[in-house]
Amino acid sequence: DSGTYFQTLPLKSRALDPASTLSVDGSALSAGTDWSASGSGELTNPALGVVYGGMLGDTTVTLTPEQVAGKLVVFEFPATRRGRFARPPAGAAATAIVSDQLLGSFRRPSVFVDDPARPAPARQASAPTIFLTSAAAGRLFAAPLDQMQAGDAGQAVPVDIRLAVT
Repeated sequence: DSGTYFQTLPLKSRALDPASTLSVDGSALSAGTDWSASGSGELTNPALGVVYGGMLGDTTVTLTPEQVAGKLVVFEFPATRRGRFARPPAGAAATAIVSDQLLGSFRRPSVFVDDPARPAPARQASAPTIFLTSAAAGRLFAAPLDQMQAGDAGQAVPVDIRLAVT
């Protein structure tokens, strides 16, 4: 910048706002211990429906738009899975990924360059992806996760997730 060796970069960080909440049966789950979230959008719903989506990346399972409409779709994360996380199925409010191992990675803020030169569609907010421990995810359903079938409904949960950018 200005003929010097210094360059100003619009570097920002995004982290879960400490005021964010996710509750099951009237009991708040502990952010950072039971769950975390990443993404660029917010999710607020006093009674968000929950549906089990099966194993992430399982192409033999397809949920209908009616099954996921406005709901939190919960996927289990297989230990051998690599690559990108799934976007919420069309019409879903958000995606939750069940993985005790991944939760630690998403407790920390993510860092990004806020480049105003990027086209507007690439900068639009997307629903957060929620990361749950297996114990927390098990509380969402009447049966243990290993007995669930894709499309099984869980109980509605109050959620208020906000991501703070600094």
